[in-house]
Amino acid sequence: MAQENADIRKERMPGNGKIDSNIQKEALRFLKTEDWSPGQISGYLSLKSMHTSHETIYKRIRSDESGELRSHCRNKLKYRCHAKVIRKTKVRNIPDRTSIHGDLCKILLDFRSDRDQAKEEP
Repeated sequence: MAQENADIRKERMPGNGKIDSNIQKEALRFLKTEDWSPGQISGYLSLKSMHTSHETIYKRIRSDESGELRSHCRNKLKYRCHAKVIRKTKVRNIPDRTSIHGDLCKILLDFRSDRDQAKEEP
């Protein structure tokens, strides 16, 4: 019983995600000769029942060390994620910023002392 359930689950799982060499050659041909974007290549190949995602094509372009494939992309893949700016606080660093918490304590103490003095006078 358990083995049967495991076999059923195994059939539902996707297999090896490796792209077929024929599909890869066709995709790179469109990239080099036609200068199509990976999205266009993926859509066209899907119409011909040769399914691959645009991200798989981008992955192949990024792994090319010669840079030849990047030169066929519209933006040459020069736009990457920018480094995250590390800040000391969540608030933008304002020069000569003073905290309200210290001032608030002084205000409350002054208010209480004034209130107590007002109660004692009558």
